Formats: sequence, C-alpha cells, structure tokens
Amino acid sequence: MKKTILFLWFILVLFSSLSAQDEPDSTVSLEVCLLKTNYGDMQFRFFDDAAPLTTAKFKNLVKEGFYDSLTFYRVVKDHVIQA
Repeated sequence: MKKTILFLWFILVLFSSLSAQDEPDSTVSLEVCLLKTNYGDMQFRFFDDAAPLTTAKFKNLVKEGFYDSLTFYRVVKDHVIQA
C-alpha cells in the first residue's frame, strides 16, 4: 500500500513539474533580404545564431549600398551566384 501511494505521489509530482514549464514563444521573427533583378526576385534568410559575424557584415554592406548595380558574373542554377 505504501509503495502504491509513493508511486502515485511520484507520478503526481512528475506531471505537475512538466505542466509548470514555460511554453516556448510561438512567434518567430524572420529577417529576410529581398534582391530584385531583371530576371526575378530572390529572398535570403539570415541565420544570426549560426553565423553572426557573416550576417552582420552582409547587412552592413547592404545598408552601405555595396550591392547596388553589382553585376553577377557567374550563375550556376540551383547552386551558386557570384557577383
């Protein structure tokens, strides 16, 4: 009998602690860059958590206008674009 009560108490504590956890925020902000070309538009997603320095440098170059009127000199479909 004592083992049954102890087991039920353990289950109760376990489930109450699981239900007390904070739920993750379901809203995710997604920052994208829109590149407009004569051949169509492209969107780029930023992964700040994986590459913070690279994304910060790219964003800074965009703000400075570095990519304005830049010509693509190599395009490999579904693989790479180089400017």
